[in-house]
Amino acid sequence: MHDWLASHPKYNNILIAGAVNFFTIGASVALREAGRENDAVICSTTGSKDDLEELVSENSSYKAIICTFPELYGSILIPYAIDYLEGNPVPADFVSYSQVINQENIGRFYPNIFSK
Repeated sequence: MHDWLASHPKYNNILIAGAVNFFTIGASVALREAGRENDAVICSTTGSKDDLEELVSENSSYKAIICTFPELYGSILIPYAIDYLEGNPVPADFVSYSQVINQENIGRFYPNIFSK
């Protein structure tokens, strides 16, 4: 990202989206280090703790996360895995709940961690 930003100094409408937060967080840090955080909008998926922390970081380019609440996977998946192993029917749409989280609503979903 550092190289791309250096080779495109006039670009100021940059959209970065990714499913792996390693890349989107790195892009956000690179933008901040280059002083170009206002040139971009970053959206990511999963909603890991690292994503959420970057969303609320000062001067972050993160604007939204399509959060899949990975911290809930155990309570969702384990009961269905047990049902499946026991031969019980498992609904097809059990895997994930998702929600768009931004700086304005993050406190509603994570009030003990990220409330402003």
